[in-house]
Parts: sequence; structure tokens; C-alpha cells
Amino acid sequence: MVLLCALFLQAPLVNAYAEPSESQITLKQATETALESFGGEVLKTETAEQDGRSVYKIRLVKNGRVKEILIDIHNGKVLNL
Repeated sequence: MVLLCALFLQAPLVNAYAEPSESQITLKQATETALESFGGEVLKTETAEQDGRSVYKIRLVKNGRVKEILIDIHNGKVLNL
């Protein structure tokens, strides 16, 4: 258990609720971008690291299909579709 706590404390954290820096987009902006790209309804949002970059993961559902959209936190670009 101590090892798990130590690993967790070393993991980089991105706070989706913190004020974004000038070079970051907000979670709201990322969600709007994902909805424009795929449509549907938002199921879940979270921040994560993907291939060494900070991303917002936006999970959407449309016509019974779930799609996870990755948005780069720094430039707002969709990384997958």
C-alpha cells in the first residue's frame, strides 16, 4: 500500500477545475470542441496524459455509440476521431 501511495504522489496531476494558464484551454472549451466534432451527449470528462501530453478525455454517446474524444489541453486540437 505504501508503494501505491508513493507512485500516486509522483504522478503528474492536471486539475481540470483550476484556472487555465494562457496556453491552456478550459474543460468547457474542450467539451464544446468535442461536441462540435462528434455530437451527442457528454457522459464523462477527465484529464489524462496521452503520449506524453496533457489531454482532456471527453466521452460522448450518440445513437447508442460511445466515443472518447481526446483534446490537447494546450492547443485545443482534437487528437482522434
